[in-house]
Amino acid sequence: MCGCFRPSRVATFDQRSQTIEITGQTLPAGIAFTDNGNGTATFSGTPTSGSGGQYPITVTATAGPASISRAYVITVDEAPAITSPSIAGLLLGTAGSFTVTTNGYPAPAMTIAGTLPRGLRFVDNGNGTALISGTPISTFDSTYRVTITARNIAGSATQTLTIALGRVPVFTSSTTANFTAGRSGSFYVQANGIPSPALAVVGGLPTWLTFTDRGSGRGLLTGTPPAGTAGVLVVSLTATNLYGTAAQSLTVNIRIAPTFTSPSSVTIAVAQPFAVNVVAVGSPTPSLSLGSSLPSGLTFVDNGNGSATITGKFATTGSRWIAIRARNSAGSAYQYLQLRVQ
Repeated sequence: MCGCFRPSRVATFDQRSQTIEITGQTLPAGIAFTDNGNGTATFSGTPTSGSGGQYPITVTATAGPASISRAYVITVDEAPAITSPSIAGLLLGTAGSFTVTTNGYPAPAMTIAGTLPRGLRFVDNGNGTALISGTPISTFDSTYRVTITARNIAGSATQTLTIALGRVPVFTSSTTANFTAGRSGSFYVQANGIPSPALAVVGGLPTWLTFTDRGSGRGLLTGTPPAGTAGVLVVSLTATNLYGTAAQSLTVNIRIAPTFTSPSSVTIAVAQPFAVNVVAVGSPTPSLSLGSSLPSGLTFVDNGNGSATITGKFATTGSRWIAIRARNSAGSAYQYLQLRVQ
């Protein structure tokens, strides 16, 4: 701040003046007016910080019934200071702006040095403020640093301004996770954003399931569902950074791997038509298929409900073996079915 002040004119009064006073105006903070008692008066002092500006005043000299008044303007010059934050946050791909503000008198001119992110521009508004605005374009760099300078006749000020380009989080991993009852399993959650978002579970989890935020927008669900249980669990997830929060409902399917419940050996009569049902259970319902070729004259049909039917007729006695596979999204199981023809 300039410690000087500049009245627009200087006046002297006749020695016969008895009093000199200021009427109806306010002086700059830190400046005093003194009637010297000899037909002169003095403005003196040190203007306080933040008092820069122009102050119109009227000085009146009075001698008996006569008086005379003169108008003055006291100008307090003040060096600039940049008052806006040193970090500006803008969203990539979204129109936005950041205003640089200053104090000081006269209103300082604003300049910038350094490279702005593509899509942004800098404009000095001519009133002690400047505007950085536009739509930042996607870039490999998320942080830019530029130097802002504010300058007037009383001095200058600089600031290193960090422009942080951000992106609102978005989940990129699947909305469905599969676990198998009785088996240890895991599922990675992924969310993108700048900066990398923190991941969290909203609400509770069953005791067998845990979630860990592993940083860099990745999280891990791990656990072993109790054997023999199946169902669907909905987990509420959030991804949060400086620019916002994304939510995702993750569907956790608890599956049961297939197992055969029908006998592995069946006795049938020679030369008689037969139908043998093969049954497997699991969640989701398994499909059944052949794991080996059928003996001549037999047919195999998957019924679509976890069962299959083998039909036909044998002309001779003996044992035949058929490999059957049950499969669902949790795994596969095999059964070697013995047909004993008697």
